[in-house]
Amino acid sequence: MNWSLYHYLAPAALVALVALFVVSRLIPRLSESHEHRTPLEVTLLVLFCAFGLGVIYFNHYREIQYFAFPTGDAASDTIEQYIPFYVNLIDHVREGKVALWNWEYELGTNIPSYQSWFYDPFNIIVVGLTLLLGNAHLSLALVTAQSAKILLSALLFDHLLTRYCETPLARILGSLVYAFTGMVVLQGQHYFLGGALPFFTATILVFELFLERPRPLSFLVTTLVVALQLCWSAYMAFMFLLAAALYLLLRIAHVEENLTVGSYLKAIGRLFVPVICGALLAGVILVPYANFLLNETSRMGATEPLSSRALTAAKTFIDADWAMLLLSKTIGSGLIDSGSGTYVELAPMAAESGVGGSFEFILLGYSGGVFLLLGQFYHWLFTEARLKDRILVVLGSILVVLYCCNFFLPSLFTMLVRLQYRSCFVVSLPFCAAMAVGFEKRMLDGSANGVITVLTGMFTLGILAWSLVMTDNGRLVCLAFMLGTVAALVMVYVLKTSERWHNLALATMVAAIFAMQVVDGFFCTNLRLQPIGEWFPNSVENYHGGDTRAALAYLHENDPSFYRIEKHFRMWSPFNDALVDHYPSVSAYNSTADGDVEDFYHLLWDEAIFKRAAYCQGFRQDHDRPDILALLDVKYILSDKDLSYSWCELYEQVGTVRIYRNTQASSLATVHQKVVAESVADALPDAAARRELLRDAVIVPDKVAGAWGAGSEQPAQGTEVSDFTASDDTHLAGSITVEEPSVVCLAVPHTGTWEITVDGTKVETFRANYGFYGFTLEPGAHTIEAEYHLAGLIPGIALTVVGALLTVVACVLFGRHEGRAPQIARGSHAA
Repeated sequence: MNWSLYHYLAPAALVALVALFVVSRLIPRLSESHEHRTPLEVTLLVLFCAFGLGVIYFNHYREIQYFAFPTGDAASDTIEQYIPFYVNLIDHVREGKVALWNWEYELGTNIPSYQSWFYDPFNIIVVGLTLLLGNAHLSLALVTAQSAKILLSALLFDHLLTRYCETPLARILGSLVYAFTGMVVLQGQHYFLGGALPFFTATILVFELFLERPRPLSFLVTTLVVALQLCWSAYMAFMFLLAAALYLLLRIAHVEENLTVGSYLKAIGRLFVPVICGALLAGVILVPYANFLLNETSRMGATEPLSSRALTAAKTFIDADWAMLLLSKTIGSGLIDSGSGTYVELAPMAAESGVGGSFEFILLGYSGGVFLLLGQFYHWLFTEARLKDRILVVLGSILVVLYCCNFFLPSLFTMLVRLQYRSCFVVSLPFCAAMAVGFEKRMLDGSANGVITVLTGMFTLGILAWSLVMTDNGRLVCLAFMLGTVAALVMVYVLKTSERWHNLALATMVAAIFAMQVVDGFFCTNLRLQPIGEWFPNSVENYHGGDTRAALAYLHENDPSFYRIEKHFRMWSPFNDALVDHYPSVSAYNSTADGDVEDFYHLLWDEAIFKRAAYCQGFRQDHDRPDILALLDVKYILSDKDLSYSWCELYEQVGTVRIYRNTQASSLATVHQKVVAESVADALPDAAARRELLRDAVIVPDKVAGAWGAGSEQPAQGTEVSDFTASDDTHLAGSITVEEPSVVCLAVPHTGTWEITVDGTKVETFRANYGFYGFTLEPGAHTIEAEYHLAGLIPGIALTVVGALLTVVACVLFGRHEGRAPQIARGSHAA
């Protein structure tokens, strides 16, 4: 870590001391009861967030560091997958070329395959700011979006806390801890995942508002939030709504003063209405995504029955090693490592379960004050709160513990596909709300229980000592947390014994807890290797970047047909350079690849798959493969050195970049008279054996092979195949002449949404060569056209129209019953 980049920390410390003095003078006002947020509260919350963001991301705002992680880091997909995607999206928006199909990503893919990235609402900031400033400032746009997510999380949670806390100071503390958790700081750099916390908070908040006042406006807002989150990401929306359901099942029981089975069920039913209407409104995007998820991608392809997976997860609890790591992560995300390591030795069970990497491990990080404040919260709960509230809080606490210690709930949030903790933001709400309540009930008036203070203080320091011994690169973080925890414990003693220093002690305690959050975020972000400008697309001109673009422009001008291009050298990403420089290729890092395309790679071109990352495949992994390159119509190879392959010849040289022509690639379509059944090909020992079949045959499903018959053993005679041209991203056209009945393989991914016409007549298609479109031709000259249609779009539009009508009807009904519906007074349901 180059400390010369962080001289700004010295003046930041002085600003913090001044802020501590100012806040201590404002403690009387911040300790008064206010049902609603005060202007002072919101102002201070924004200023504190700005200070924390400045400390963590100052060099990113200055563009001295880039907001991504390079190859070799646990989060290298930020630079290898997401950054190229954003560059591609921004360029397409700039040129007005955003289409439903993108040839520049993998072998071609559709928008539903990257729904969560494409429809991310924070793209308004990322795309808008980059369009304004230029691609060289994409990193600044991304860190600005990250800052907006953290600030929005704090403000929304502060609003939500008015249902639990009466004082601005307690709400400020809870909101700061909530907004700077490890989930946001670490997962936030996996860009779209960082939007989970503010969106989830907004979801809970609008349901709270609707629960309080079920009237047309609150219903409409709730409906629109549900629709928006489903449009953004069905993957994330499922997590939001499942967590909201669990929360509301407990919350309804709390707010209903005269609780009966009937009133409870009625409240649940009322909350279902905006969910149904929102889901229908989102149909235009949700239905095509559901079609892709269920029918095209292999992401849902688990072989074990759902019930069996659920039972296995429910029976599995973490072991003692994992538990110690969990306790450390509850306090701080960077105590063991900065987020770039794995826990193979520290927690073997976590590694064996697929979450050994620190990014995939549960991310909490609520500061050294978490157990101190939770202890005081539970002391207040069991000594002063209502019996009903005790029961509800215990039930909620059991759910939180089960989420952290048992496999069922985290697996359920991913629809039992696999164990994953990307939903860990859901436990931040109960953790941080309880911390805020504990602070308000026991710290503001200096009534903290001494025994609990000592026990929780020793417990916290013990975990920090263990973390210090076991840490990889977090010694400074551990020491800072020890100092902050001791400071908080001393302030508890001061609050209990000295009236004179009461205000300063409260301000110091808040400062110590928040400082630990900022220190955690700072090291998790800055301690790791940062990309240099040469690695970040368009930030600086690398040694042959301009020549590459010139070579691509030369090809575009001299060969207007549709073909694929590959490169022997890397410019920006090992697999996704095509997204940055805009050319169809065969290399990609795509974690949501089409299932048929994955079959093609695994069964016919396994050598191209990057063994350390199953979602990556590339030409550079296996670059001497003329049979496959011809099948995929890779017509040109760009190289920064001379090539000696027999199947390609030098076509042109542009600066340092040599353009080679693949002499075996003739068209996007390959034609044969012989077919081989997939079951026969599957039985062969490896991909090399299956590739031998491609010399004179097309591999097709068994049903198609049975109907076709034996076919000729000779190559198709008198066959002429033209180059295909693309009038736009969703339309291809070419011509084929055959003298005998033949089978065509068109190297377009078999997504089930391309329509093939021969001489203007739609023809029946089937899967060919595992990943592409196949169809048959009768003898003669034929014009072939392929047009992409988004599957599920028409039914989706119909559902959206139905949803809009139902939303209008529901608004009218809620308006008629507004005066008669029970309205819950805000003050009556503070926890």
